[in-house]
Amino acid sequence: MNTNQGKNISVTGAGGFIGKVLCKRLVEDRFNVTGLAMPGEKTESLEQMGVSIVRGDLTIPETARGICEGIDTVYHLAARVTYWGTRKEFYDTIICSDEKPVGRSIRQNAALRIYKLRCGHRSGSEAS
Repeated sequence: MNTNQGKNISVTGAGGFIGKVLCKRLVEDRFNVTGLAMPGEKTESLEQMGVSIVRGDLTIPETARGICEGIDTVYHLAARVTYWGTRKEFYDTIICSDEKPVGRSIRQNAALRIYKLRCGHRSGSEAS
């Protein structure tokens, strides 16, 4: 018996290589999946597999506000993918601190669980 039906999952960086693979698996496992995509990012393949799309940029508070409402689990895969930029530009996307919109959203939903995946390393933590 599948107990995943009705559970809401959000994937930041859903349009990336790992994000697409994870979204596909979550949909196959009958989760309700919402993918966070950058404005203008192509999401047709995600939508065809049944992923709902929310557009926003984790570095712009106005566009990321409320992205975790009604979500049970977040897989935070979003990252700056380029060779150029300042250290701050890279960390602003990856770090989920209380000062960042995704961090605030996570902490406002006490039941939420977040997984951050970086360079082959996975860490999970209960939001507090």
